[in-house]
Amino acid sequence: MALVKVGVFTGNGVDARGITGIGFAPDFVLVKENSLNAFNFRYGLAGDDSWFGGGASGNTDRIQSLDADGFTTGLTAINADTKLNYYLAIKAEAADSKSGGYTGDGANDRNLAVVGFTPRFVLIGGSQFTSESWAYTDLHAADGSQAFAGGAATADRIQAIIANGFQVGTNVAVNLNLQPNYYLALLDKTNKIKVIVYTGNGTTLSVAGVGFRPQFILILKTSAGSDVGFKFKDETTTNSFTKGSVEGANGIDSFDANGFTVSGGFNTNLATYVALALSDGVVGGGKGRGNPNKGGGGSGPPPWANPGGNNPTNPPPTPPPVLNRANAKRYFIGRPWW
Repeated sequence: MALVKVGVFTGNGVDARGITGIGFAPDFVLVKENSLNAFNFRYGLAGDDSWFGGGASGNTDRIQSLDADGFTTGLTAINADTKLNYYLAIKAEAADSKSGGYTGDGANDRNLAVVGFTPRFVLIGGSQFTSESWAYTDLHAADGSQAFAGGAATADRIQAIIANGFQVGTNVAVNLNLQPNYYLALLDKTNKIKVIVYTGNGTTLSVAGVGFRPQFILILKTSAGSDVGFKFKDETTTNSFTKGSVEGANGIDSFDANGFTVSGGFNTNLATYVALALSDGVVGGGKGRGNPNKGGGGSGPPPWANPGGNNPTNPPPTPPPVLNRANAKRYFIGRPWW
């Protein structure tokens, strides 16, 4: 199953800084400085090349590498001294997630059955960094993917979800002839990944049915607009990133036990939105933030080890004593020997 980690680190202004302790080698990492309405992300096969969300270019010296237990940052829009940075890291697993690449051929209606399962969410970034990465779900209209950093539904990028993969058009952003393209594909997974649709009511809306408390929410407005936004749990800004008519607006209000609450820019009356909810999948654990000064992650101690946890009355069973000749007979009286 996919491994997901949402964490935070405080920048120290040092180049080639390793952010470690996330517990796995990621295939996809997104980093967002708390004070900027922009973000950087990269796919596992892309080398020292990051996609820049909030602008239309990719650069080096941002997320420099994906490592055995984390990732390495540069200094451009990441790791500025004393600045708080939130990150999302995903390690793909065969059953419900895949990060990979393919070579473009320029052909229209190209079916790429490369995933191994039928995904619900697909993100593709081509080698032409003047183009955005493009996002698409099985809840989007046909041939209507959206720029990950904000944009209306646009044809000729990701055109459809197909069995074991996806279909792309001719646009150079996803299928430039002989050039590499990179993708992330996700499927719903209990306590970790959920794609869900909701219709705005114009006031405040609690969106239920996720099945877990999210730690990261991405929202794409799929009807009449280009609004895109996401937020990390416990982030100090109102919304982490917003683009389109919702830029700088309120909207992602809270992360709830079975979903999330929206208002304002992400709850226009009768508008349709698709959301991707992610969590590390540790039910009843901590906040998943780790130590912001070390860059590590962690989901906190189990509930029984924490007086403020969800299940303080259910400690682990007491282990049996170390047996010796004197106490063995007393210990086994009334207990099955097997």
